Amino acid sequence: MAGKHSLPRHKRLSRPSRLQAAKHWIAQYSGTHILRSYRKHFAVDFECALKELTFLGIRFEPEYVAQYRQSLHGQHEHRRILRAARAPQSEDGEEEWDWFLEAIGIDSYGYAEHPYRKQ
Repeated sequence: MAGKHSLPRHKRLSRPSRLQAAKHWIAQYSGTHILRSYRKHFAVDFECALKELTFLGIRFEPEYVAQYRQSLHGQHEHRRILRAARAPQSEDGEEEWDWFLEAIGIDSYGYAEHPYRKQ
């Protein structure tokens, strides 16, 4: 007996299986943003979704594709800036692990502090 998967089946499909399943999904799709919905439903990135929907005969305006790419680029850039802002900043040249080593009792030379050793 096989174990249960944590991801739904449609998110684990390989490309040939996904293209086959997408034909039925597209026939039932009633929304307006098919590219975004395809990405979310099948858990693929933008380029993969664009390529596969093109394989299935769906055409997109070049301006729409360029705008979508620009939007994704802006999102990635925004996340990069936020990550950099959250990164620990060392002002006096301390390494970011110094606080951890100090907390567990290791000195700057890498030796554990012993309670009976004279400093």
